Amino acid sequence: MESLHPLNLTSEAACQELIAFALQKYGKFDVLYNCGAMAYFDWMPSITADMWNKTINEELNIVFLLCHAAWKHLVSRNNASIINIASVEAHIPISILPGIAHCAAKGGVLSMTRQLAMEGGQFRLRANSISPGIVVTQHTKQFLTEEFQAAIKRPASACAALPHRLF
Repeated sequence: MESLHPLNLTSEAACQELIAFALQKYGKFDVLYNCGAMAYFDWMPSITADMWNKTINEELNIVFLLCHAAWKHLVSRNNASIINIASVEAHIPISILPGIAHCAAKGGVLSMTRQLAMEGGQFRLRANSISPGIVVTQHTKQFLTEEFQAAIKRPASACAALPHRLF
């Protein structure tokens, strides 16, 4: 296995380097999968401009830079795909989770994906997004109540009966 680590994908040059590496190593690729995630979860009064900028950079700008770096190759494939990970919070904020920057960044990923699909369609380049719900991590765990944590372990049909205030 070869690696380019460490590689700062917030740099346009690094994204171009990664795409060039993939092309040199494999000759081609048909799928670009973007799963940029690094959010500061804080309420509006507490979030700083630096926290906002870092979240937008790590969750939105990386997706743009990689799509931009791979675009010419993907359209030349005449049947390629871009898969971007957004978030359920791109569609609706979760009331118990402070995430103003995360909502904005993932909303940007969702909108950008729609635009990419429109622009890439003539080249048979598909662009789709996936919007997962809350993933319990060290960053999100502190905001999740015991009731909410129990709910996300239940089947989806059981969650539908939960009080709306949880979501």
